[in-house]
Amino acid sequence: MSDETFGNLLRAARKRAGFHTIAAFANALSERGLAYTDDAIGHWENDRRKPYHSDKDRLDTLKIFQLLVEKRGIEHTTQVDAMLAALNRPALSDAEKATYFSDLGTPIANLPEKPPYDRLVGRDEVLEAVSRMLQDPTGKPVVVVSGLGGIGKTALAYEVVKRVMQSGRFEKLAWETTKSEEFTGVGIRQRREQTISFPNVLASYARQLGFESLTTQPPEVLRVRLRDALRSGSTLLVLDNLETLEAAQDVARQLYELVSPGKNRVLITSRERLVDEPFVYDYFVKGLSEPASLELIRDEAEAREAETLLQADDALLKRIYTTTGGMPLALKLIVSQSLLGIALDEELDRLEGVVDEQQIYRFIYFAIWQKLSKSAQKLLIGSATFATTALRSMLQPVSELDDAAFNQAVPELVRASLMEVSHHSLAAQKRYDIHAMTRWFVNAPLMELWNRQKGLT
Repeated sequence: MSDETFGNLLRAARKRAGFHTIAAFANALSERGLAYTDDAIGHWENDRRKPYHSDKDRLDTLKIFQLLVEKRGIEHTTQVDAMLAALNRPALSDAEKATYFSDLGTPIANLPEKPPYDRLVGRDEVLEAVSRMLQDPTGKPVVVVSGLGGIGKTALAYEVVKRVMQSGRFEKLAWETTKSEEFTGVGIRQRREQTISFPNVLASYARQLGFESLTTQPPEVLRVRLRDALRSGSTLLVLDNLETLEAAQDVARQLYELVSPGKNRVLITSRERLVDEPFVYDYFVKGLSEPASLELIRDEAEAREAETLLQADDALLKRIYTTTGGMPLALKLIVSQSLLGIALDEELDRLEGVVDEQQIYRFIYFAIWQKLSKSAQKLLIGSATFATTALRSMLQPVSELDDAAFNQAVPELVRASLMEVSHHSLAAQKRYDIHAMTRWFVNAPLMELWNRQKGLT
């Protein structure tokens, strides 16, 4: 069955809207006079019953979409049209757009795929502050969202960019990520390191903004001509993971010179702070508050059916918050440990007193790693050889897995929050990715253990 069925599209929108159970969704619908039973909606999601047989059905279906829009499960009209198309029904008319979805815009050009979260918990203050900095016409040209690994900087940047682009402050957007990169020559044993260069970043910006001819120019010519091209408009440049570039502080300065003077702005995410630069607003993101951390844990536990955590007492939840410092990735991995049957009280005993985030992840990842099947371990190792998302055709040879083993390993890693899979109607076009901190773990502390297991050291 295609991923683009109405049921799968509805399920994804429901979860993005924060309705992790069909019952919760049904309750919200009933408050609007839409008395659908849990079973009926379940049939929708399983594509056993289509909710559309008449004009009245279309009206009710649009009202359901309205609820999902309000809860941010649907973000633009093309998503609504895709769901209608999956029902073999006409796309939205201009009158329907005006009546039901007047606040919905069109997709934002060059905005990357949404990071893997249903909703951003406890970050309203950060979103408001960073958005205000970028939109201030007299403000500093460069805004940096800095913080520890796994704190959620990319997710914050994504939400900020959506907000400021929809406000009309900027005419164009260009987004580039500079994740560190390690590729394999043959198999997973031979590695060489590659670093994405700043000229490559500039070429990507030029390509996204429609200046394709500039991409063949020498680096210095490219920089000067791109700067001149930007001066006539208002463009937002985003650079994700600045710290992975060599001479990161110098890169930030060159970006400042690229957009100044004028209406253009730069948004950077970085583990390293840039507090000494006069042209930079550096907003350091801390861990979630205790209430927000507990909310995230409950969201994750409910969405992933981690019954042990759903039944946990307040004392255990408070220990989880205190031990992780409210780091979202660490909180999600704790949920993974619970799902894998790891005793959380013993795990928290090990973690207490650790203050460095890499040590925290080292302990958490090792515990999860030991619970993975051999196929899942091989796929995780193979995934870490790619800087960003990879196709199945790329991952399987590197991971040395046949079709059956690959199909078994993917859901295991997804359930453990170690892998994300993009939605695509064609299996061959699905893309697979792992978090930057997961990649760090695999390429640093885990490799010694893996090589010992393989008998290579």
